[in-house]
Amino acid sequence: MIARALLLLALPALAACGDAAPSREKQRPVAKGKAEPAADAPRPQEPAAPGPQEGKDAAVALRAYYALIEAGDYRQALAMRSRQEGGAERLAANFAAYQSYRASVGPASVPVNAGDWQFAEVPVMITGAFNDGKPFASAGSVTMRRPGGASGGSGQWQVFTGD
Repeated sequence: MIARALLLLALPALAACGDAAPSREKQRPVAKGKAEPAADAPRPQEPAAPGPQEGKDAAVALRAYYALIEAGDYRQALAMRSRQEGGAERLAANFAAYQSYRASVGPASVPVNAGDWQFAEVPVMITGAFNDGKPFASAGSVTMRRPGGASGGSGQWQVFTGD
């Protein structure tokens, strides 16, 4: 009789355990009348963020800008700047002190949207020599921008001069 009483007390405890081990995942409550979405169901797409290709385009534009500088085509180089104060003659005067001038452009950052613009940073190493033959080197980055912002870049990249 005692064995039977113990068995009756143990049955509810055994039933609560069930056949499977308890899940370690948290279960989300499901509202009545609504089915739980499948785990592999497609999710709504967010607007595409700028990707690496746009950054590559910014670096290509900056290489073209420096190629114009190196070739002495200051008028075309000036046209690639966001602000064109002083004209091509002033830009040419800025480079008159150099015997040689060479820019090595690195990979651009992924562009970021800010207002009506996209911006990307492009690292640059500039080397060369002054007219007296003394070598120089400088490293930094150039900010590039183009129209488009959150709606996506749509214009040409330009050297941002802090308008």
